[in-house]
Amino acid sequence: MTDLSGEKPSLAAEAPGAVDQPLAVLVTGPGTAIGRALIRYLYYDPAIRYIWAVGLEPRPYFFDQYDTQRFRYSRVDITRLRELKNLFYSSEFKDIEFDAVCHLAIRNRPDEQHPDMAHKLNVQGTRNVLDFSLEAPTIRKFIFRSSHAVYRADPMNPVFLDEQADLNFSPDADRWVRDRVDAELLCRAKMDDPRLKIVVLRFSNLVGRGVHQYMNAYINSRVPLRPAGFNPMVNLLHVRDAVRAIELALAKQDVAGVFNIVGKETGPLSEICRLNGHPARSAPAGFVLKTLYRIQRRLRMTDFYYEADPNRLVYPILMDGTRAREVLGYEPQTHVELG
Repeated sequence: MTDLSGEKPSLAAEAPGAVDQPLAVLVTGPGTAIGRALIRYLYYDPAIRYIWAVGLEPRPYFFDQYDTQRFRYSRVDITRLRELKNLFYSSEFKDIEFDAVCHLAIRNRPDEQHPDMAHKLNVQGTRNVLDFSLEAPTIRKFIFRSSHAVYRADPMNPVFLDEQADLNFSPDADRWVRDRVDAELLCRAKMDDPRLKIVVLRFSNLVGRGVHQYMNAYINSRVPLRPAGFNPMVNLLHVRDAVRAIELALAKQDVAGVFNIVGKETGPLSEICRLNGHPARSAPAGFVLKTLYRIQRRLRMTDFYYEADPNRLVYPILMDGTRAREVLGYEPQTHVELG
């Protein structure tokens, strides 16, 4: 899979619509692959004057390279109102006068070991960060990391789903899927706020080293299994393109709304697995496939959670990226290197 460790930040020169004055940005979920990459790119962007990252973990070693005059890391549990209140109401926070929040602290794949913790982070954490951002007088932009997982995999779907397509409101959907939909709806419900511009970015299948995501776990299974008779088309998104979409959303100060963020690579699921060095095998859908994946997880052969959304291995979910191209100026630029 693609390794981002050697990438040199260059988005500042590429992003059109630069802001009038440098921004101060609060980033949640900095320990994720996309959070780490975003902070690296923002740090070297002259349009960014200060970055404050908050996460549950002790300060990661890879943040030691940044000058404390422009970067700060704090341990904050965003599911706890008191901890967020202490952050937003602190004199240090107020003195910086933050302009934007990038909310990336989302559990992006099912967690069968701790489903309640995932629910608290995805839903309650999002509600808390959004509410405090709405109250902060200087914050004008809130960017939320959503996913194409909010769409329903259905045989009646058009080839490409635009932002108006139906979401997965099925009562039978896995709790992880319902949480992702609920978290996004919390953001969309506040889009009429006159001051805060809320941007929801629905990312396609993020893949890469260190990416904890549903499809990334699937293609990196030792023996990927797919439902017999089905081979859906899948779109892959490089972390660098995801970061570029966030920077473009930051630069376009007056832009708000929902955007599909697609990747450069699209291909049949079986071919993607083959190129990644783990050829897919077919098995009967339903109980058999569910049982085989449970066995694989117990043997530590995979982190993939088939039961979360089994139809995603049957029907394609390909998003239409027209709106992101026309409004944000976003086009996928980076090829995903498999294998």
